[in-house]
Amino acid sequence: MIEGVFFYWFGWIAFTIVYFLLPKSKLQRDTALLILLFIALSSVSIPILGVGVGGTFILLVISAYRFLLDSSRKQKVTLLGFSLILSTVYVLFLYHRWYDPVWLYQYPEWIFAIPVSLVIFCFIRSVQYRYGLLLASMVQGEVCFYILFQNEGRGFPFAGVVFYDIVAVSAAVLSFLMTIEWFIHLLRSYISGSRPVHHVHSQRVRNRTYSLPLTK
Repeated sequence: MIEGVFFYWFGWIAFTIVYFLLPKSKLQRDTALLILLFIALSSVSIPILGVGVGGTFILLVISAYRFLLDSSRKQKVTLLGFSLILSTVYVLFLYHRWYDPVWLYQYPEWIFAIPVSLVIFCFIRSVQYRYGLLLASMVQGEVCFYILFQNEGRGFPFAGVVFYDIVAVSAAVLSFLMTIEWFIHLLRSYISGSRPVHHVHSQRVRNRTYSLPLTK
């Protein structure tokens, strides 16, 4: 499959959903603009310490830590521990992908995205922390992998379109899981006869009412 197809495909799908289907608000406009910037900066490369760093990668780093910094000290410790574990998983995933020929005949983006997204979805309740943890883990893992294996002579690209594909697929799987969660919440509201909560994820992000299960 052509490298980068998942990134652009899911990127434009996400922009269409956010811009045309979600209710107009500052959060909706900011999210749509952020997605557009992710797509537009994918072809931009900035030399940093002799390495060409993509504009999208820099924006991912800023977005990830911006999402995570808005948390309590106890939550920061928990999120840091989670991100280090998932970053290690990402490094091992890349290692096996590059050195095991079997990966050439599989869809490694999905093999990584599904279990990691499930773990984040099950253990983290906040929408912004879920996305922040996912992005932080992957950018940290990408940096660590490049530092550890750049001298192996196999021409490892740093944060190329393959990396963007993995990010896009992981974010898409996580978004799909949260959509199911929202639908179940809405269905329970109708069954119980209480007032349904529309766009529950957007409301909770704005009001920051989510918390980490491990820090409650």
